[in-house]
Amino acid sequence: MITIFHGDNYVLSRQALNQSLTQTPERFAAKGLTEETLTQALESNPMFKDDKIFVIENLLTSPRSQLKEKLIKIILNNDGQNIFLWEKKPLTPAVKKQFAKATVKEFKLPASLFNFLDDLTLKNFHQALMNNPAELIFYLLHRRISQLIQALDDPGSLKGAPWQLGKLKMQAKKYSLDQLLNFHQKLLTLDEQAKTSQNILSLAGCLDLLLLEL
Repeated sequence: MITIFHGDNYVLSRQALNQSLTQTPERFAAKGLTEETLTQALESNPMFKDDKIFVIENLLTSPRSQLKEKLIKIILNNDGQNIFLWEKKPLTPAVKKQFAKATVKEFKLPASLFNFLDDLTLKNFHQALMNNPAELIFYLLHRRISQLIQALDDPGSLKGAPWQLGKLKMQAKKYSLDQLLNFHQKLLTLDEQAKTSQNILSLAGCLDLLLLEL
């Protein structure tokens, strides 16, 4: 059986995945995964295939390639195995069609998060923080700032639906390129400090102070 966890709310999707695991799985990241490795894992010990659990991460939303299609074919040919696919992004309709027989679980972001990302104010940040972890907000804020930098510096490189690109370009006009680049650098510094436990304040507290400067 193939089960897919996907969506922008990667924190909830990760929690749901972990709660679904009944034993320690064999994990694979899409990056660096080969046909040989995946085939050997899924097709070995067929007598005990029902007992094994396999988790494959970020394959379905990775860039298109011949290898990706071959790996997907291997997975579909072994749909009798306990295979869990976890994606940090939403699936495209085309991918959903490929996995029509799979159990697909999507985890969407709440409206409060979209409100904050579209209007980066302290009030909206505090609203988003009420029902979303600071780590998720940080990740999405970093991604949004990167998109706004692209919208000002290299709008042709932006990808998305026309209405999405229009919203990003309109939002980017509220800031100067230097302002966004400076804020982006501070986010990178904050991320490094968080990883090395150098921050006195919580991540939410640090973001609170940073947003005052934007």
